[in-house]
Amino acid sequence: MNRTGLKHHFILWGTLVLFLWIGHVVAMSSSEAAEPIRIVTIQLRPFGFLDKDTPHGIHYEFSNRIFELAGLPSTNRIIPYARVMKEFEDGTADVSIMYSNDALTQYAVQVIPVITYANIIIGHAGTQFASLEDLHGKKVAQLRGSQMDAAFTADTAIEKFDASDYEQSLRMLFSNRVDAVFGADIGIYSSLKSIGHAVKELGIPLTVNTKDAYLHLSKKIATDEMISKLRQIVKTMQEDGTIAATKDRYMFQQ
Repeated sequence: MNRTGLKHHFILWGTLVLFLWIGHVVAMSSSEAAEPIRIVTIQLRPFGFLDKDTPHGIHYEFSNRIFELAGLPSTNRIIPYARVMKEFEDGTADVSIMYSNDALTQYAVQVIPVITYANIIIGHAGTQFASLEDLHGKKVAQLRGSQMDAAFTADTAIEKFDASDYEQSLRMLFSNRVDAVFGADIGIYSSLKSIGHAVKELGIPLTVNTKDAYLHLSKKIATDEMISKLRQIVKTMQEDGTIAATKDRYMFQQ
């Protein structure tokens, strides 16, 4: 082979290798782009729960809708709170809607507050607590591990009993094991029907505070472009009434 032929030979092989490399990069990029966003939803009615093995929940619905509107494939698993935290830590979870905390924000970005809940203390029909002082000497059920209000947690004159979920809290109330329950309004009201009770059996609530449930995005996948896109989608859902209508549906499903 003469020098000119050898030169053409190397150019041909070089071009072929280049195209193969470009094809590999494109294929890898497409594969990565097709990887679904891994959503995890806390297993707690009404945020995420199973009904006859079918997943439901207000946060479960919100998360699915947000990423559907974003045009991004996703999976959504309903798992216990402790596991949600562990999966963000080890990088196997990408997204969750939940109350924020210092441990979570080590691994996830607070994208935007999605919905606001009132944290209330409520007792039997005919009762009303005007302040935390009215609960001194009383027994109050709360979610295990919850830190819903610093003043309530620090008040040693209130006897506190842990429950695994809102259904258990309410059962403790209706069996007269406690005088009141403490938790998110939507959690308390939406759990009544599942245990065979109604709103009329509860008294007037004391609103202790309000808290936002944030859309959290893992720092491992967060980009400015994705954060901006997700914020706009959530704002649109808030403005067009989607968030409020879904909240009402879960709150008042009596």
